[in-house]
Amino acid sequence: EPPLLEHRNGDIVNYTVQIYSVDPAVLAQPELTVNSTTVSLTNLGSGRQYRVTVIAATSLGKGPKPAETFVRTADGTPSLPPSSVHVNQTDVHKDNLTVRWDPISLESQNGRLNYVVYYRAKNDFAEKSVTAPGDASSITINGLKPFTDYIITVAGETSRGVGPRSEEKTIRTDQDVPGAPTITRVDSIGTTALGVSWTSPADPRGKILGYRIVVNVASGGQGRSRRAAAVNSSSMVVLADEDDTFKTIGGLESDTEYSVEMDAETSKGWGERAKHASIVRTQMIVFGAPEGLEATKVTEISSTELRVSWNNVTADNVTTTPRFYIVSYGQEGSPTSDFKTLPPVRGLTQVLTDLTPYTYYRISVSSNGDASKTSTVYAWTPEGIPGELASFEILEPDDASVLLQWQPPAMPNGHISYMYKYWSLVTGRTPKATTTVTLRPDKLRSVGGNHFRWRVSDLVGLTEYNFVMQAYNLRFSNWTGPESGPVLVQTLPGRKC
Repeated sequence: EPPLLEHRNGDIVNYTVQIYSVDPAVLAQPELTVNSTTVSLTNLGSGRQYRVTVIAATSLGKGPKPAETFVRTADGTPSLPPSSVHVNQTDVHKDNLTVRWDPISLESQNGRLNYVVYYRAKNDFAEKSVTAPGDASSITINGLKPFTDYIITVAGETSRGVGPRSEEKTIRTDQDVPGAPTITRVDSIGTTALGVSWTSPADPRGKILGYRIVVNVASGGQGRSRRAAAVNSSSMVVLADEDDTFKTIGGLESDTEYSVEMDAETSKGWGERAKHASIVRTQMIVFGAPEGLEATKVTEISSTELRVSWNNVTADNVTTTPRFYIVSYGQEGSPTSDFKTLPPVRGLTQVLTDLTPYTYYRISVSSNGDASKTSTVYAWTPEGIPGELASFEILEPDDASVLLQWQPPAMPNGHISYMYKYWSLVTGRTPKATTTVTLRPDKLRSVGGNHFRWRVSDLVGLTEYNFVMQAYNLRFSNWTGPESGPVLVQTLPGRKC
């Protein structure tokens, strides 16, 4: 509106229009000089606040500057996405992660701004989102699944809609302890073994490093000998590699009820435990053969010897004496061409020698070479002293610790774990007192399927140490295998020097 008539002081010749943006406070456009009382201001920013001033002029010059008028343009959608969208590794956890970004520049916001973070699992097309205020530069997404790849984008949003999204970022959440594997079946394999089959956890929550199978004498069940009660007074623990889906558990007692449980491991530890629904009984030692030998049984002599004995062939309850008996045997699962056949004997017993400790054998006894008169038994050789480690080395020394890495023996000869010894060397390379440490099998984790690692801490910096390592039998701890080493290593200098 023009000035009031009494304030014009002459004829109005033109008007000067000034428009400033509020934030930042700069002139948004060059001053406009117009003769009318209406003007259109174009090419302004969307969703921006401006202050407008109109100054009247006569032929003698401009009048005073009146009060400013504030006005906001309508919102538009953001013209650019936020930049530098990223997730720091320290912000990634098993069930949440924090997304960070640099703000959209003011001239590209085009209105009152919020940020929208879109995310979805890589194998899922159902997208979700969370919203952060316009002054935020990060937000935490909760309720995620462990060890899952998520695709993440970030965009600005105004009342007019969502602007362009940032480039996709794929982030994997951290691991967690795994869900339980599924034990599909447990079978009795002969007199002293169980076969356990399983499938990997439906919810692994990480990279599976291996499995732990725990076999117990069933509650209310019992072994058939004093030795069985002594042997099964504690759980038998057997480890399996990450790719295994079947394991034979040997060294059990005949005609005894067992329960089986197992769990899986990730780098975060052992997970939920599965328990087989049924109790399984191992078979009795004595086996019969229809119209064959009356009975055949196997008794243990040593870890490399078994005694096979049998009764005469019977017919119509009358014992007849055949001319000879033939014993053949081999490792179960091996080609029959690898089986050995002993010379015929007329007695009722024979000793098998040079066997492999803790190995499952199939043994057949026939009379007069007649296949219809054959009795077959299955038996494990007893456990024996472990062989030497396949390898042993020391990695990553620092000022207070070293990392031991080794491969199991090629011939474990039973259920084994490991022990290591070490001693420091002082001036003149004189050994100090030796420290011996025994490792529990359920605390070990395999690396790459065929290596184990263990970190030794609380060492002294800048000091030489000798390490040796060996396997030992879990059932008979005095059965220790040959030592590997000594391996010499020096810790790095540090505060414990």
